[in-house]
Amino acid sequence: MIDSVGEFVRLRASGDSLDFKRIKQDEAPVEVWRAIVERLPDMRFWVSFNRTLPTEIIRILADDADWRVRDQIAGRRDTPLDILETLSRDDHDAVLSTVADNPRTPTRALETLSGHSWSQIREKAERQLQGRRIG
Repeated sequence: MIDSVGEFVRLRASGDSLDFKRIKQDEAPVEVWRAIVERLPDMRFWVSFNRTLPTEIIRILADDADWRVRDQIAGRRDTPLDILETLSRDDHDAVLSTVADNPRTPTRALETLSGHSWSQIREKAERQLQGRRIG
């Protein structure tokens, strides 16, 4: 359990692989996550790696100015469908590519992405759509 903003920052700064594992796996109270993302914008990227984030925090991070944060959120299996739909209209191609590759992305979003000008995005979306037609 990550109990404070200070503990999260210490874990991130340590450079130890076990501490990074804790960043990715340990739970924290929603108040701690909220405090980190509100007060420490440079830590949002690292917060986005955590697999136990509450939906409230995922929603905040999905709107982050840093495309790398949005990209991490786009690849999560627990990202709400409406957020995947929103991220499917992102300005950054890397985010769009990740959305196209997420198996939970709504069909409507994939249909839009299947018409994208970049072949990597288009092919990922088409592959997902084809899998849904077969399945």
